[in-house]
Amino acid sequence: FVWATVAAVLRSIADVLKFGMVATRRFWAVCVQFGIVAVVAALASFALTTRYGLNGAGMAMVVIYAAHLVAVASGLLSSFPRRIGT
Repeated sequence: FVWATVAAVLRSIADVLKFGMVATRRFWAVCVQFGIVAVVAALASFALTTRYGLNGAGMAMVVIYAAHLVAVASGLLSSFPRRIGT
């Protein structure tokens, strides 16, 4: 349950940031984010679940949602305007 709780926290934060990506009309970043998360999910699930069983599945959830959070945050940060000079 600890792994699932940590994964739920990461997912909730990523979901809030994903609303920001949609609001800034970064639809391409949402598609890229889903692709990244799908690859990470396949690799993490196979590697961790086969080795650690049910605990590995929980660890895989944390890895998947951490990758989700990083992908969404980087997509959102790329939408901020750049400042030139100060």
